[in-house]
Amino acid sequence: MRAFSRISEHPDSRTAAMEVATALEKDLQGATPAALILLGSFHHASALTLVAGTIRDQIQPGSMISGTAQTVFSGLRAPERRSGLVGFVLEGDGLQARAFIRDWHRGPAELTTPEEWSTMASTGADHAATILLADPFSTDPRPVLQAIDQALPGPVGGGLLSGSTRPGGNVLIADDEHASTGLVGLGLGGPIRCGTLVSQGCRPIGQRMIVTGVHESAVMSLGGRPATDAARETIMGLNQSDRDLVANGLRLGVAVTEYREHFGPHDYLVREITGVDEQTGALRVAERPSVGQSVQFLIRDPASADSDLDLALDAASLDEAPPFGLLLAESGVRAGTESDLERLNARLGDLPTAGMICAGEFARGRDRSVVHGASASALIFRAKEG
Repeated sequence: MRAFSRISEHPDSRTAAMEVATALEKDLQGATPAALILLGSFHHASALTLVAGTIRDQIQPGSMISGTAQTVFSGLRAPERRSGLVGFVLEGDGLQARAFIRDWHRGPAELTTPEEWSTMASTGADHAATILLADPFSTDPRPVLQAIDQALPGPVGGGLLSGSTRPGGNVLIADDEHASTGLVGLGLGGPIRCGTLVSQGCRPIGQRMIVTGVHESAVMSLGGRPATDAARETIMGLNQSDRDLVANGLRLGVAVTEYREHFGPHDYLVREITGVDEQTGALRVAERPSVGQSVQFLIRDPASADSDLDLALDAASLDEAPPFGLLLAESGVRAGTESDLERLNARLGDLPTAGMICAGEFARGRDRSVVHGASASALIFRAKEG
């Protein structure tokens, strides 16, 4: 099993495509890759279909998916806010890859039954992982992830695309089909094993509370008090260094499950607080929690993000099989993509690595796949023994 990752920072899309294709063709030395994952920064959005076709024609992958992001990266190179085009290939005897696409312009935005996912994405009994890239403006990933969990074994990787700030601006490609809504993905199977690594970028502050009132997209009350009062009291109880971190933005952690005696950072899904209504005491939250759910305020903490990534790498290093590739989805609010990439490479070796900044990161947790925020989520590829 082998993986290769190549990046071009050339602003001209045709030139970038030729640079990536030529470099990958040289790496492959005549071998045909089972899968190509092509990630383009928003600079290449208008030409991504042409770019994908150029690279696909040159290296002839069995399956290909592509999507747009704010920033893409390969290895230790993360050309933040500059143009970037990354090609990541997986190659090996018996490796299977199955690309799929669902464009909601062609039908209803529904793909939530296990049977649908098994028919569309499964590579058979040896299905190892599912990679998913979804448009955040048209796709609710929660029922999709729930259905994938029921239908397909192995972890889920990828995330919500960040290549546009408006509906219809992202580009999604699977083989020779393209869309601006919906999702694309890749089922992987054969002699490959995939592990998940997740690192949170936030830590809890204050006390855990119960949501006692919601209205539309807003949390009205926490523990029977106006939500803004609960937030204000939490901030006032912090030391000065933590108050300084609140300047990076206060977030709400929504409990993954209520069945915990003690709650730590990984027991919460990070959700953005998008607005405050002082008149009603409401907090507007991206993906509003339900009445009765446990929540806790969170702050983004670079030191905690580094520490959490180190702990995740400690767990990953317990697997004695050497990894041969890494696919990474990172939040734009992480402490620093360069820092994360350096840590990953230092601990896992100089791996072919590709990734992108996401608007939400997918990963399978303790018992189900979820959408993370302010996190780093990676699929680690290893050869299956025997």
